[in-house]
Amino acid sequence: MQQHPFKVTSVMTDFLQLLAEVKEKTPSFPETPQFRRCRKYLYKQKHQWQLFVRESRFIW
Repeated sequence: MQQHPFKVTSVMTDFLQLLAEVKEKTPSFPETPQFRRCRKYLYKQKHQWQLFVRESRFIW
């Protein structure tokens, strides 16, 4: 069976959670373009993963 590229989902989710907490605790956290790009990319990957799971009807 082929490895699916979205296997990093739990790491991505943890990372997004961590980012949210950092921003909450530090309102002055810099919103750099790189940071925004990174976050957008992570959200997109996470969303694609959820769609992939939903459409595949996996039996875990």
